[in-house]
Amino acid sequence: MTDKANEFRRTFRNLPDVLIQDPVRDCAYLVPAEAMSEHVLDARRLQRIAPDTVTFSIPDGDILESVPPFLRSGSSDAPSSILIQYRHGATAYLLEWDALQQYRIEQPTEHPVGAISFILPVALEMIEQLSLRGMADLQSGTGRTDTEG
Repeated sequence: MTDKANEFRRTFRNLPDVLIQDPVRDCAYLVPAEAMSEHVLDARRLQRIAPDTVTFSIPDGDILESVPPFLRSGSSDAPSSILIQYRHGATAYLLEWDALQQYRIEQPTEHPVGAISFILPVALEMIEQLSLRGMADLQSGTGRTDTEG
């Protein structure tokens, strides 16, 4: 029987593949773990973090209080970049929007084994406005199918 308190908690001791679901464009981005090294946050990339950068955090077993908020830029519905924090490895990765496009795939109907799944926020929605399934999908490692709303 599954412990309810830990039902959606996963700990990643090794960097997983990252699935970023994009409901606005009805697609996803699957970034293989081995490709993440190309996007390590360094001094040059640090300067590119903007107010509309979306931050995701790969859990390491510790409770995560929050991630930094982001601001939508004027007319664009796409963030300028995605910052992925990997707490266990004490590393962060910055994928600029153009670089993320090389990992674009059709929205998967099954979750890739061993990957972590994130959902790009839509407009200025609040997490409370998401369905229960949507909230669970944020970091549970589960995917979205076309039959779900």
